[in-house]
Amino acid sequence: MTVLKKITLSNIRRFAANVTVPVSSQATILLAPNGTGKTALFEAIELALTGAVARLGEDTFALVREGERRAEFSLDFGEFVHQAAVTTDTTSVFWSGLSQVHGTSNPADIGYLLRLTHLLDQRDKHWFTQEDSLSAGDQLARLPLGQDAQRASGLITGLKLAVTKARAERERSANETRSAVQLWHHLLQQRDAAREWISHDLPTLDQLAQTLQRYSGDAISTENLDAVEAAQAVLASDAQMKLRELREKFVALQQMGAICHEFTLVLGDVSRLAVLKAQHQQAHRDAQLTRDATVVEVTRAAAEHIEAELSLKLVKDELSRVEEKGHLQRSLQIENEALTSERQALAQSIEARTSASEALKEALDVEDRHAQWTRARADWQDKVGELEEATHAWLVWSADIDGIRACDERILDTKQLIADRQRALGEKVVAHEQAVRRAAEAKERLQTLQKSSDSIRAAVATIASDLPDEHGDCPVCGISHGALELRRRMTDQLKVIDPALQSLAEYERECREAVVQSERVKDEATQTHHESVLLLDVISNERDALHVRVGALRRLPIFNEADLETANIRLTALRKELDDTKSVLDERAQLLAPRPTSEVLLQKRQLAHNAAESEAESTQAVRRRESAVSMLQQQLDASSQAITPLRSRETLIEEMAKLAVAVERIHQERRKAQAMADIEEENQRQSQALFESAHAEWQFAVNRMLGCRERWSLQQLSGDPDQSVLAGALNDLESAISRSEEVSVGLDHIRQDIARLRGAVDYRSAQQAIDTQRGQRSELEHSAYLVEQFDAATEELKRVDESRSTLDTFSAALTNEVEQVHTRLLDIEPLWQSLLGRIVREPRFSQTALQYLRRRNKPHAHVQVPLGERDAPAYKVASEAQKADLQLSFLLSMAQVHRWSPWKALLLDDPTQHHDLVHASAVFDVLRDYIVDHGFQTIVTTHDPIQARFFARKLENDGVHVNFLTLLPKQGGVGVQSF
Repeated sequence: MTVLKKITLSNIRRFAANVTVPVSSQATILLAPNGTGKTALFEAIELALTGAVARLGEDTFALVREGERRAEFSLDFGEFVHQAAVTTDTTSVFWSGLSQVHGTSNPADIGYLLRLTHLLDQRDKHWFTQEDSLSAGDQLARLPLGQDAQRASGLITGLKLAVTKARAERERSANETRSAVQLWHHLLQQRDAAREWISHDLPTLDQLAQTLQRYSGDAISTENLDAVEAAQAVLASDAQMKLRELREKFVALQQMGAICHEFTLVLGDVSRLAVLKAQHQQAHRDAQLTRDATVVEVTRAAAEHIEAELSLKLVKDELSRVEEKGHLQRSLQIENEALTSERQALAQSIEARTSASEALKEALDVEDRHAQWTRARADWQDKVGELEEATHAWLVWSADIDGIRACDERILDTKQLIADRQRALGEKVVAHEQAVRRAAEAKERLQTLQKSSDSIRAAVATIASDLPDEHGDCPVCGISHGALELRRRMTDQLKVIDPALQSLAEYERECREAVVQSERVKDEATQTHHESVLLLDVISNERDALHVRVGALRRLPIFNEADLETANIRLTALRKELDDTKSVLDERAQLLAPRPTSEVLLQKRQLAHNAAESEAESTQAVRRRESAVSMLQQQLDASSQAITPLRSRETLIEEMAKLAVAVERIHQERRKAQAMADIEEENQRQSQALFESAHAEWQFAVNRMLGCRERWSLQQLSGDPDQSVLAGALNDLESAISRSEEVSVGLDHIRQDIARLRGAVDYRSAQQAIDTQRGQRSELEHSAYLVEQFDAATEELKRVDESRSTLDTFSAALTNEVEQVHTRLLDIEPLWQSLLGRIVREPRFSQTALQYLRRRNKPHAHVQVPLGERDAPAYKVASEAQKADLQLSFLLSMAQVHRWSPWKALLLDDPTQHHDLVHASAVFDVLRDYIVDHGFQTIVTTHDPIQARFFARKLENDGVHVNFLTLLPKQGGVGVQSF
């Protein structure tokens, strides 16, 4: 199994040079405060795996630490190493390339796949769960699952466009050949039809014009056939219009026979109904007079009845006042007796309330004295605590004074050391400069000697190249050595190295080594001097820190800027004062009465409260009773002050009985009068209805008579409707219709002659078009040629349709394959929802759904959560913590279901930065399961030390090997330290 062993960083962002991060095979936790390099670490991992950083784009030089020119990074997997380097030059990235970690994935897709299944970075705007549908779908399409089908689907689209374009061209060609065949046949048919029109003798234009002149009052032009044809069309249209109008008028006159018969009947109805209307009108007047008399009688009876009822009501009111006065007297007596009893109960309640209040006051006084002693005791304890804190501060103060003295001594020693090392550094710098000068002089001498030697060797080589092959005399000494010997001597001379040159080159090399050695010694002296300076700074900072802490302790209120001895004296005095205070408190405690318990206080408060409530209730009862007595007395006084003295009850009852009999008698008379009035009212309504009905019938008959006259007048007939007048008008119309029909027939014959002349013209035109199309071919040959062209185009279109059908069949199968791939991609949904149910508290997110579909032949993906009765994008509903949980759970699900790399790893950059510890614990439980149960190597960073320690303990309790590291800023940059 592929496992990361260690990470090495050098000059990455804020990291120092050659920083090694040991990586556990199970879990590595990096505690890093914000700004120390968490994001840079994950960007460096992305660079080593993909050769690029998505966030930086072309500006990868931003990974290089400020002041440096090159940054390096490596991932050590044991069997192989991934390396990457970034420089500030133009070609800024050097990458080791692909390995077995990448599997069979397309290199261009690795950056996207890494964020789908391995890496949770801080670029939350580009998380899968917050991407738009097109970008999210494009990321899922990069998974190895079904990539061949996706690629083939993309090719199919291009092929379909090409086939569609080819078919359109073939179809256009087939349509053009079909149109040519149809046009040829149409011309042949047009010529044959025109030939039939000219099979008989044809009239001339003058003859047609003379015939038309008989039907027209205007002159007929004989310039051309179109003019004659237009004149015939106008005359024929006018004749047809006139014939249609005559026929319509004839039909309308035929309907006037019924109007004449109806007019005769209506005249009789009008006379009869006028007599009937006058009779009903007189009967209606008589009924109105009778009804008015009965109404007067009803009004008189109603007045008598109202007067009798008013007398009876006055007697009843007087009897009611007599009975009410007696009732008030009895009620007042009862209320006075109840008021006396309630006043006695109020006196008893006041006495009980006074006794309970006094007992409660005594208990509260004792409780208050105990509370005062308790507060004094608490104040004493607070002062004792302050004394202990001040004593501890004094001890720290004393220790800090000793530390300051020690720092002063160390500073003196360090300054002496710096002076010594400064002197030694100056000596090393002078020695290095001397070595550099000697090396430069040796190099210059060597170059001069080298140039001289090269010139001599070049001259010998030139002489050797210019000598003839048979020449044996030496050109320098003149001795004859022979051609072969001379050649050998020259060759040996070219191979010989000048001893002086060799010696000088050795000396130059020794000088260079001396420069390197002196530079190393100088660098060591510089580093030693620098360390001494840093040590002095550290000691000075320590001394300043001690001074600051001493100053803070002296400014405490209890010391008030005093010196160490004075502060000790104040502490001693305060300690003695507190001892005296404790003695006084102990004496007061012995003098206190026993403290009442809370139950006793509660009981006394309850008794006092009950007594007060009883007193209040009694007081309210007495007040209500007094108010009732007062109200009854007022009512009784008002009743007794009546203006007239009241009669006895028996007298009033006797008079009321007599009046009741009189009222009943008058009421019976009123009812009889009202009944007679109702009868007469009904008779009046019936007579009025008969009159109105007769008037309506008479008016209807009059309206019918006027309608008959109006319709007769519309046909331009005079007088009232008459059968004899109607018969004469019909005879005249029949004669006019016959004449108009004869004119239409004559004009139609002329139209046929014009058509025959037109056919002759069409025949010549059709023949000319046929001759133009066939060219040198005969008509039969041209017909065969057009049919052959049409068949060829049709066959080509059929072949393209067969290719398109084959492509559609393949596309359907491929679409089915892609849909199956989509189904497999959605396999993560149950696991995703399960993880969300464990991490996110809000129930709606456990129903998060992933939709993956193709729209316009492009992959789209949506992450939706239910919101009421609809679904909404998850990132628009979630908080910042919930967004992080959505992306983390999605990444975990994808890592478990869709694996594209043999390296099972989770790279999580501060996944719980928005969580409290309770919420983060749920996330840690899920990560623990992935480490223990599924074998994922996990690297997690966090800025929260509490969460980091909690996660580490949780993993260690389950036997997980944890590398707990922290990123610390140092002098040379950020480094890694075991926690």
